[in-house]
Amino acid sequence: MTALAVAQATDSTGILTLLLIAALIGFGTLLYFVPFFVAWFRGARGIGGVLILNVFLGWTFLGWIVALAWAAGGTKETK
Repeated sequence: MTALAVAQATDSTGILTLLLIAALIGFGTLLYFVPFFVAWFRGARGIGGVLILNVFLGWTFLGWIVALAWAAGGTKETK
């Protein structure tokens, strides 16, 4: 292999690695905000509280579970 071929292989591997990392970060972010999305799609009351709890305590597994339970178990807003 020539030096150019090695450099091109390394560059394409680096780009694929960056794309994989970006995809994992995006998927992780979506997964992190599942409680907020559940509250939003259900039209749950207290959606702001769910979002605040999710943002500040969602990184702890217990905070994420509490936010998800609040979002899924709360009453829906009546319009």
